[in-house]
Amino acid sequence: MIMGELDSTVPDYVSTQSLALDWIVGNGGLPLSRIVDVTSDEGCGKSTFGDHVMAELQRRGGHAYLWDTENARDARYQKKIGVARVRAGQIDAHTLEDGFETMIDLVAWHNANDPGRPGVIVWDTPAGTPTRAESDAEKKDEQFGPAKLIRSNLRKLNQHLQQGHWLLFVCNQTYMGRTASGLACKVAYGGGGIPYYSSIRLTLSHPSKFWRGAADKEMGLPPIGQTV
Repeated sequence: MIMGELDSTVPDYVSTQSLALDWIVGNGGLPLSRIVDVTSDEGCGKSTFGDHVMAELQRRGGHAYLWDTENARDARYQKKIGVARVRAGQIDAHTLEDGFETMIDLVAWHNANDPGRPGVIVWDTPAGTPTRAESDAEKKDEQFGPAKLIRSNLRKLNQHLQQGHWLLFVCNQTYMGRTASGLACKVAYGGGGIPYYSSIRLTLSHPSKFWRGAADKEMGLPPIGQTV
């Protein structure tokens, strides 16, 4: 085939609901038919970020699905962000294999039956998703690596994403690891497959928190927000 016969153009972009983030990533937001990887330490706003993207796509008439392996979502908080939970889907999968099978079938079905409508799947998080072997009590002493499973399944899922207007939004958590030379460094779960297939890779950090007033901080009251 010649390049002119292949359509690799990003079909559309979805706003992050943050003017600053939209400006940073360019084109007014995150690209559809692609994979976005957001990594950070715990409590930096990955889940909130994903909820905002879900709310924005729903506002535009699109689909929104959540694969919450951490079981850490607060329904009231999601409603305040703008997620219409009665129109959002929950992927009920407890292993990597089951989750990827569901996501691949889901995107393939929507591409075939509702090709023009955009959608997003928020996966939160790879760190909390075991493999089938890890969930098997009889094999608990064996060593299993999910990195190869993630890489091979992302290869299949990416083919379906390219054929439609769907976005896979991955909330990935970092932890302290070590380089080959023994130096400490921040490492994300899932190996190199997720960043390899991601068109947008963002790292969040929260250098400071803020209170209503200095007295609130001195009294030990919880902060009202944080700088991200």
